Amino acid sequence: METGDSSDRAHKKHGDLFYMLYTGVACAIIMALLQPFGIDRVEHHKYPIILGYAVLAAVAYQLANLQTIYVLRMPRRDEWDVKRSIIVGLLICPIMGAFICCYSAWAYAGDIRQGWFYPDGRFTLKAFWINSGYTLTISFFLTLFGYYMERSRQLAIRLQEVIELNRILAQKQLAEEKRDTPQAPSGLSQGSSSDAPRSTGTAPSPDTSGITTAANSPDTFGATEAAAYCDTSGTSAGHSDTSVSPLRLEGSSRETVELQSSAQLLFVESDGNYALVHYLSDGKAVRKAVRCTLKQVEEQLSGRQGIMRCHRAYIVNIAHVEHVSGNGQGYRLTLDSIQEQVPVSRQYAAAVYQSIRI
Repeated sequence: METGDSSDRAHKKHGDLFYMLYTGVACAIIMALLQPFGIDRVEHHKYPIILGYAVLAAVAYQLANLQTIYVLRMPRRDEWDVKRSIIVGLLICPIMGAFICCYSAWAYAGDIRQGWFYPDGRFTLKAFWINSGYTLTISFFLTLFGYYMERSRQLAIRLQEVIELNRILAQKQLAEEKRDTPQAPSGLSQGSSSDAPRSTGTAPSPDTSGITTAANSPDTFGATEAAAYCDTSGTSAGHSDTSVSPLRLEGSSRETVELQSSAQLLFVESDGNYALVHYLSDGKAVRKAVRCTLKQVEEQLSGRQGIMRCHRAYIVNIAHVEHVSGNGQGYRLTLDSIQEQVPVSRQYAAAVYQSIRI
C-alpha cells in the first residue's frame, strides 16, 4: 500500500517497516485461517511454524521492494501506485516460493535438500512452482485488500481536507463582505452623542471629536493597511500582483482572448485541438474557443498568481473558487458566476490544496 505524504495535511507516508509488518501480519492471519503448505497436517508447534512463514513473507516483501526501487527504478510514490504494487506482488512470488521450499523442508523433514531433490537425488522445481502459485494467489488478495483500504483512507483524508478548505473559503468570503460593506465615519457618531458644552464663562474650545485624520484614526489606518494588503494579496514580499495586468491568450489561428486583467479568467478546459476559455465579461460568464493546446495556454499564463493546472484537461483561477467537494480521486471546484464544476485530479490536489489555503 502507498500512502499520502504532507505534514500540513496531517498524514505521512509509511516507511518500509510498516509495510513489512503489514505483510507479515496479513500472511500470518491467512496462514492460520487457510493452513496451506501442509500446515493442516502439523500437530505440534503449528503456530511457531506459521510465525516463521510470516517472518519470511516480511523479508520477501522487503527484497521485492528493494528490487523495485534500485533495479527497476520505481521508488514508492506518495499516492497509491497500482502498477508498482502489482510488480512488487509478482516479484514476491519467486522469492517466497524459494523460501517456502527451504523452510517447509527444514520444518517438516529437518533437511532443506528435500525441498529441491527427489528421494533418488534428482533435482526438481515442482515444489518451487507450486509454492510460487500459492504465493501468487495470496499476494493477489493482499494487493486487492490493500487497494480498497487505501481508497478508504484517501477518501477520509480528502473529506477532512474538503471541510478545512470550505471553512477557509467561508472566512475569505466573510472578510471580503466586511471589507466591501461601507461603514459610517466614527466622528459622526461621536459628534451626535456628545453633550452641549457647558457655560463656564470662557469661550468653549472647538469640538474636535468629530474630526479624524490619517494620523489618529484607527479606521483610516485599517483601511490603508487593507488596501495595501489587497494590492499584494497572494504574493510574497518583493513580488508584484499580476491579477490586475492585462491578459492576452493567442492561438495558432486568429482567435484571441483579451482580458483587462487575469482576474476575469475563470478556467480553461481542453477540447480536442481547442482550448475553451471561460471568463467574465460585464459580470457574466463567457466562453470562447482558441485553437491551441492546454500546454500552450499554460505557458502563456505562466507567472500569473493563483492560475494553475488542476487536471490534465483543466486550468483554474483559484481566486474564483467558492466551494470544494471531493472524493478519494481528487476535488471538484465550484466557481462563482457559473454552475459547472472544475475537476482536480490527485496529481494536482496537493498544489490546489496549498494554493487555496494561502
